[in-house]
Amino acid sequence: MLNRNLSREKIVRAFQLCAEAGIKTVAYNMVGVPFEDNRAVLDTIKLNAEAKADHSLCPVYYPSPAQAVRGGRGERFRPRYLRLP
Repeated sequence: MLNRNLSREKIVRAFQLCAEAGIKTVAYNMVGVPFEDNRAVLDTIKLNAEAKADHSLCPVYYPSPAQAVRGGRGERFRPRYLRLP
């Protein structure tokens, strides 16, 4: 949805390598993204459990005026209040 170009396995492995090296980690999870459904939220929670991050952040998605998001079927989303004249 937000063009995360990493596999689940690579993400989990990166967190494992950091833990082994003594590096503290933070999982940054954005919620409230257009087209997000309960399955995607649950998948994010499961990924965080697998990654075992030291800390987690969970900001709410808020697009900038120049930003548009594509849904799983290619639909574009841009809130009306962000449309430029």
